[in-house]
Amino acid sequence: MATGILKLAAILTLSTPAVFGQSRVGAAACDNAFIIDGSGRAMVDGDCTRYIHCDFTDAFQTQAFVMDCPDTLFFNPSTLVCQYPEDVRCPYDRCVGNLNGTYQLPTDRCSEYWTCVGERTFEKRCCPFRESYDPNRGCVRDLSCEEQCPRDFIPQNITECHPAFKLSFPPEQTFRDFSGYDSDVRNSNAMGAIDQDTPSGDRGAAFFDGVQSKIVSRRFNFAEFGYVPKFSVTFLADDAGQTGEIALLTNNACDQPPTVELYLRPATSTIVGRILTFVGEISIENSYTRSSWNTVVLGYDGQSLSLDVNGNVNSSPPTGNPAKVIPIQCSLQIGYGQFMERFKGHIDEVIY
Repeated sequence: MATGILKLAAILTLSTPAVFGQSRVGAAACDNAFIIDGSGRAMVDGDCTRYIHCDFTDAFQTQAFVMDCPDTLFFNPSTLVCQYPEDVRCPYDRCVGNLNGTYQLPTDRCSEYWTCVGERTFEKRCCPFRESYDPNRGCVRDLSCEEQCPRDFIPQNITECHPAFKLSFPPEQTFRDFSGYDSDVRNSNAMGAIDQDTPSGDRGAAFFDGVQSKIVSRRFNFAEFGYVPKFSVTFLADDAGQTGEIALLTNNACDQPPTVELYLRPATSTIVGRILTFVGEISIENSYTRSSWNTVVLGYDGQSLSLDVNGNVNSSPPTGNPAKVIPIQCSLQIGYGQFMERFKGHIDEVIY
């Protein structure tokens, strides 16, 4: 899983440069996009492997980008995320019209080949370095074929669809995206603070007032967290007088059931991690130290959810049925969640 350090300012990208590509196109490409919570997606005509990503700014402007799925995946117009080809009915699938079997379909890669089942791509693979695909013999030695297999070409867990995330709260600077991707980050009344005792040692933190403060990223809309999401948050809560559930990090801010939540229960000095997978909900609790800095890491391996607080780890029992976290079309919220109290205090780092 790609990780990024988010010291309050942001890198929220739907892709990593080594695997994906993107190019900006005209706003008209978003005319038929399905929109929720300020962003949307649409299919690219004639291509199963790309999609249109649409962002709508506060100034009512539309930004449209053509995005590439990872090399093993197709865009699913029903779920609006990239999925394995066997789970997607794409009219432009290269296997349409072919019998079951393995083929070297039209491509500019000498090592690339497809397995077709029921006129649908079942698997898309490639031969090792300096081997090309021969329809009669499979992968054969070929010194002229010098293509490197893309890192995620042979299907494994879908872990590269999730956004990398990097926020910073540098002292006396505006919170912004330092990644170079010009990602959409909305700061609502969170303030920078110089704090010499922050665990990261960079003297920068963000102060949340518990009333209006929150930070929002639309780039987590549709995020495919796969089997192995991992969020880490370093925080100092000022939760005196708060008795309800306090949101640290959630995608609980629209009319869809939230799938990732991290929140505090100050009455019992408890922090709760919760995810919603395709086979059900998993949650785990642990204790945090009030009036002190805490670092919490929420991790998931496909069956068990873990919650590490200051090095003390609690884990849920394995489900016995591996399942991915459900992607939804909702923004990621820091310090806010529907039907929760807002976070009050400082946040020093967030890592994904």
